[in-house]
Amino acid sequence: MPREMMNESLLQWIGRYQIGVVLALSLGALHFSEEIAIATLVSGILMTMNLQSMRFVLAGILRGPSGNGFYLSLLGFKLVLMMGAIALLILVIKLNTTGLMVGLFSFFPGVGLGTIHTQLTTGSNELAEKES
Repeated sequence: MPREMMNESLLQWIGRYQIGVVLALSLGALHFSEEIAIATLVSGILMTMNLQSMRFVLAGILRGPSGNGFYLSLLGFKLVLMMGAIALLILVIKLNTTGLMVGLFSFFPGVGLGTIHTQLTTGSNELAEKES
């Protein structure tokens, strides 16, 4: 992926598509079980919050090198918080693990759809000219 494409706009589109994927998966999971649907929705919301925090960190890093150490530390702290939240959902709240994994993996279709959207709207000719 060209460096010009990795920006806050791409993460914004990924977030929008991911929310749509989470809602579709949660509605589809209702066909199987209400427990799976709730777990899918909860973990999908968790991944959406994770993506929003990544947007914040990326915006800070793109501002310049002065605060990069802080934002990189924040990225590590965010990872620990995410792992703790997932452990809490599994061990304490006892959400259905199948639904939990489906919701967590909703991030990947969002990435795919957001990248395709950005590529189609940016235009491959503009990117090809920048790379030359």
